[in-house]
Amino acid sequence: MADKDGNKTGGRIKGSVNKTQSSTKAFLRQLIEDEQDKIQTELGKLEGKPYLDAINNLMPYTEPKLSSVTSDIKIDDNVKTDLSKVSRETLEQMEREMDAE
Repeated sequence: MADKDGNKTGGRIKGSVNKTQSSTKAFLRQLIEDEQDKIQTELGKLEGKPYLDAINNLMPYTEPKLSSVTSDIKIDDNVKTDLSKVSRETLEQMEREMDAE
């Protein structure tokens, strides 16, 4: 809850672990681990689209979801770079990398 100025006055400290959520996750992890053979057997009974749907529904629990990222970058062609303090070795490495592209 917050006071009249919007400052939190109670509840979990920011960044602290939600104990209920962590215990539920631990329970589900253990349940899945204990039932691996049964899950594999049931998945083995599926074919085609139902099988792919089941695998697809399980994916969010094993892999993080990816999200699109967009960026608007404006490049100023008039920017000048001073390379006088860069070592010859670094310049040669940069040249090799540009040639490789």
